[in-house]
This record gives sequence, C-alpha cells and structure tokens, in this order.
Amino acid sequence: MNKLFKRAWIAVGFTVLLAVSPAAAQTPVTQCGTTISTAGQYQLVGDLVCAADGVIISADNVDLDLNGYTVSIAFNLGGPYAGIRIAPPSPQWARHCYQERQRKFRREQRRQIE
Repeated sequence: MNKLFKRAWIAVGFTVLLAVSPAAAQTPVTQCGTTISTAGQYQLVGDLVCAADGVIISADNVDLDLNGYTVSIAFNLGGPYAGIRIAPPSPQWARHCYQERQRKFRREQRRQIE
C-alpha cells in the first residue's frame, strides 16, 4: 500500500511539473530584412511592408508564426524579392500564412463588390 501511495504522489508531482513548465519562448520578428540563421521559434509582431526581402530563413527547424500579420513587398521595385525567402530551400514552416492570405483575399473581394 505504501509503494502505491508513493507512486501516486510521484505521478501527481510529475503531472503538475508538466502543466507548470513554461512554453518555449518565441523570438519576435520586428523589422524587414531579418535573417533567421538559428533553429527555433519566431513570431511576427506586426505587419511588414519591405523594400527588399522581408524575412530570410537560412536555418533548418525554424517555426515562423505570422500571428495573423502579413509580410509584403512594396510594388514596382523591379527586383526578385520575396516576403519570406527560404534560402537554401529546405523544410521550414510558416504558420497562419495561408489562412491570412485567404482572409485578405476575401476582404478584397468584398470591397470590390461594395
């Protein structure tokens, strides 16, 4: 009985530790031309309108959360620029990109109809 009681308390303690442990911190991305060269979690903290590449990802295992914001390039600059450039191309991820693009497209369509 005593062993069972100890095991139960160990399980409860372990569960509490897991519940209280902090989430991995996300590095904020705040300006155009930011180069991400270290694996980790990054989060856009506002819309970026850039004159050249917005965010350059040059590392593997990068999680870029756009957090509902957009990275865009100013028009008519005459260069091969990208909002988010992955160089060299490898399997990085950017979350909340497609959904935001769809929402923005729908807003544009509604404005044209009105």
